[in-house]
Amino acid sequence: MLYFGVLDVIVLLFAIVDIACTDDHEARGLPRLLWIFIVLLLPLVGSIAWFIAGRPASVAPRDRTLNARRFPEYDKPGRFIPEDPAADEEFLRRCRERAEQQRQAAKRKRAQDDPVNNDAADQDRPAASPAPSTIRLTSTLEGTAAAMTEPSTQHEELADLIRERLVCGFWSYDDVRESVLEHIDDDSDITADTAVALLDSMWDQRIAEQQSWPDTGDFGRLQQMFAQLESEGILGRMCFMCCNNCAFDAIDDERTPTDDAGAAYPYREWAYVYFHAQDADRLGAPDPLLYLAYSAWTHHSRLPQELVDAAQSGDGAARRESVERSEVLLGEQIVAAATRCGLTPQWSGSRHERVALQIRDWRKPLPPRSA
Repeated sequence: MLYFGVLDVIVLLFAIVDIACTDDHEARGLPRLLWIFIVLLLPLVGSIAWFIAGRPASVAPRDRTLNARRFPEYDKPGRFIPEDPAADEEFLRRCRERAEQQRQAAKRKRAQDDPVNNDAADQDRPAASPAPSTIRLTSTLEGTAAAMTEPSTQHEELADLIRERLVCGFWSYDDVRESVLEHIDDDSDITADTAVALLDSMWDQRIAEQQSWPDTGDFGRLQQMFAQLESEGILGRMCFMCCNNCAFDAIDDERTPTDDAGAAYPYREWAYVYFHAQDADRLGAPDPLLYLAYSAWTHHSRLPQELVDAAQSGDGAARRESVERSEVLLGEQIVAAATRCGLTPQWSGSRHERVALQIRDWRKPLPPRSA
């Protein structure tokens, strides 16, 4: 009898904990509180009834991903979007370049230690192909680089850094100069004056190159797309903040208040779309993908009024459905605007994935250089 009594207590406790961990909308048949009352009143029978008739048929595994962000619907709707490094061509390119730089550095060190016997070690090893670049260095710039020092991996790495910043076009001269100086460490063979001279030469060349552009290519098309979305009440921001977390936290303050302060939603924009500085960094690579984050602050205008009313009255299921449908409709709106403006969007149709734009002809003018 003692054995069965202990078993009853264990089953009772397990059932109560299981009910408490189940969401209201997942419990079958009866509300959670009523299930708890039944289990306490009839421990064994109530517990068995819960496991058979009340417990959810299947429970989705909890997301254990670190740093996954969760937000209440319409408070700050957002999403955690992991990116697979194996699918990131820019990341893989940088890894290949870094590996080649390390190999060349090791080769130079071996040559210094034993200049006679070490050159043959790398003869049969294929060299990494040079990274493609959007800005072609003219003979003037090549002469400047050659006059400064003999070509080296450090200079190539610095030139690549400058080139990518200039191709992106979102950073001022002072911003790029700061990045260049931060790139130089105490062990570098490049002096600050040499680095700034290289930046000045490449900046001037980019400015001269801009004069021959027929138009601004995909940058101009992206501007047109954002302008169309703004006319549809969708707030758009380019190169907004440093990362997704900071952009997500700051985007609310970008809305335009309306004159009707007593309205349920007193802002002109009902949704937003943006890409942040880390997304913009990819624009310096050949044929990059530009990822757009998006979400809605309130209901999409194409939702059925019955669903909107139910969501506003506190119906949790209706609220979740309105969030999902609003963000899917928003994604479709962004894809349609991109297509109309001549861009090539890629999107799975899931609100949990960002819209990607295939960039093939990026020509953004550099900002004016301060005196």
